[in-house]
Amino acid sequence: MFTNHIGKPTHPTVDHEMWKSLLKRAGVRDARLHDARHTAATMLLVLKVPLPAVMEIMGWSDAAVAKRYMHVPNELVAAIAQQVTDLLWTTGAVPDDDGYDAARLTDDQRTAVRRLTDALPEPWRSRFAALLDEDGEDGPTSVLVTP
Repeated sequence: MFTNHIGKPTHPTVDHEMWKSLLKRAGVRDARLHDARHTAATMLLVLKVPLPAVMEIMGWSDAAVAKRYMHVPNELVAAIAQQVTDLLWTTGAVPDDDGYDAARLTDDQRTAVRRLTDALPEPWRSRFAALLDEDGEDGPTSVLVTP
């Protein structure tokens, strides 16, 4: 609740007009004041604020409310996909100054591929297993491209 200069509650009309004025001055699209709660909840998600803290900030007593208010942005989904990609595949094929070949799988990546491989049906299991072959190429194209 917002108050006026003498401590009384702000009239809803005044509150509404102030909100619309703020949106216009900020140069953003027109929106309901309630939409700002969705934006706030989504920004807390993007900032990786733990759910109990989000609930406290937003005034929620039930975690199920988060599903209605927190919207997963496409950029967040893309970032998660990139993290998974980075776990499995390295990029570049030129050794750095220390002689490290960035095109080779790391031990952690190799372990992740083994776990994935165990869960796959044939013929994918053998194709992914080829990733772990020390004599072959480490990388997605060597096992995923059908000859």
